[in-house]
Order: sequence, then structure tokens, then C-alpha cells
Amino acid sequence: MKTTQKLLLFSLIAVVSLVLNCSAGGTNGPQGIYIRECVDYIPDYTTIDHTFRMMGIIYGDNRTGTAPMTLGYEHTTSGTVTASIAGHTNLSAEANLVYASMEAETGVSVSVSVSWTEGTTYAASYNVPPGNYENLVAYLPAVRTAGRLIYEVYMDGYPDNVFYQYDDLDPSYAPQSNGIYFRIESGV
Repeated sequence: MKTTQKLLLFSLIAVVSLVLNCSAGGTNGPQGIYIRECVDYIPDYTTIDHTFRMMGIIYGDNRTGTAPMTLGYEHTTSGTVTASIAGHTNLSAEANLVYASMEAETGVSVSVSVSWTEGTTYAASYNVPPGNYENLVAYLPAVRTAGRLIYEVYMDGYPDNVFYQYDDLDPSYAPQSNGIYFRIESGV
């Protein structure tokens, strides 16, 4: 294939790709070809869920003991938790705006994915008093949010033809990038 044919084919693919990535306006805005760009995220709420995903549990049965029993935490399973931005890919501009908002609202770092490995030991320990049955439970915390994404929409005559669209973001979450939350729970 000659260089000019390759260039023509590449140009044709680029034009088809551009048309496929643009949409025709409907009830949301004027008719025509336009390109949407996510420019902001306004959260309705952003909260930390300390008990988002249970990572493991250590059982401490000291009902017949006469001295405190020490529990030390070690992962008993392996796993991965991936962020979920409802209706959007995790690498999209929308997701990046949502992650930045989560971090700004809560002051904690979030991640697209967090993994843990069986056998990993943490410095958490707990003394179960004599006569008690208690569990040391490890949780992966996450940040949850829901709100509105704001899109700037560029029409054919940009910059004269610009309007904004607002899309609701269903409840979404991202795991905290560092830290495990430990909780003591009473056993049976």
C-alpha cells in the first residue's frame, strides 16, 4: 500500500472515529454535532465507610481462660477491591474528578484498586479478657459518594455555541489507598 493510500485510510478512520465519539443533540440541548467534556463534579454527600469490605477475622475464645488471650491479626485470604464509579469507566475524566472530590471532602487518599495477600501480618493485636469470646475483625475502608457531573458541551460553532449538561452520579465508592480498620466484635 502506498504512503498516500495509508494517509488517506488513516484520515478516513480519524473522521469516522470523531463522528462516532460525537452525539446528536436531542432533548438535552440544541440539534447538531457536539463533543461533551466533563468539567466538574458536585457531590450530594461524601462519607467514609470504615467497614466497607471485611478482609479477615481472628476468633478469640477465652471463655475458659484465667489470663488475657492475645490476638494478632494476619490476613487469612487474598483479595482485591476495585473502585466503582457508577456508569463510568475508572480511567475516565469523570472518575478522576470524582476521586479528587472524594479526597478533598474526606482528607483521605483513595485508589482505583487495593489488594491484600494471604499471610500478611499487621501490628494490630488485642487482649481478650478471661471469660470472653471476642473477634478482631479487619475491614478495608472506602469513601462513598453520589452527586452530579457537569459537562461542557461544544457545538459546531465553538466557542460561541457552548451549553452545559448535568448527569446524576449514582452512589459510587473508592477504597482507601492506605490503612485497615480494626474492630472488636463480641462472639457467640
